[in-house]
Amino acid sequence: MQRLILLRHAKAEGDAPSGQDFDRPLAPRGLREAEAVAAKLAGLGLRPDLALVSPAVRTRQTWDAVDAAMPGGAVRFDPSLYNAGAQELRRLVAQSEEAGTVLVVAHNPGLQELAVELLVERGGPAAFLAHCRAVHRANFESRCQRGRIRRSVPRTPAVDEISRVFAESRSDELLDGFSHRSFGIRSIARNAASASPGL
Repeated sequence: MQRLILLRHAKAEGDAPSGQDFDRPLAPRGLREAEAVAAKLAGLGLRPDLALVSPAVRTRQTWDAVDAAMPGGAVRFDPSLYNAGAQELRRLVAQSEEAGTVLVVAHNPGLQELAVELLVERGGPAAFLAHCRAVHRANFESRCQRGRIRRSVPRTPAVDEISRVFAESRSDELLDGFSHRSFGIRSIARNAASASPGL
């Protein structure tokens, strides 16, 4: 594998008619986001040879936008990707070494955890890593408060301060002009990183 691209699904609706998280579709804003990121990836020449996609409705719809912008790549819908953690994502990616560029379309927090782990392992910029950790923590706490994750997350003044500074940095060049609010999907076009075979 020469390159790994991690792509979180775009903005999804809060609920599905079935009441199941798996069936939540993209919101209208999410459909626009997915098309915009797909166009950005295509413009950068980041065409996947293989896409590993969670079979949830919102990840399938996100993949549809990428496939429309860059058709022709192989796709594998793997149930193991649904809400997979970082270690499970690593395992699935490691099974796809034959592909030159692998795209993973899945869910947070697993994708963000894996992205930060890979950046740490490969000596990513300290300031960017601080932003990643702050956004991940803020997103996780928000989900806890909304009842989607029923466990508490410890907070510290340092985490709160980093989160506040990041939230005020709407023009931060690390996000390449995209809003910080959808960090998971929107920053990946700029920050898609090459992954070594030893992933």
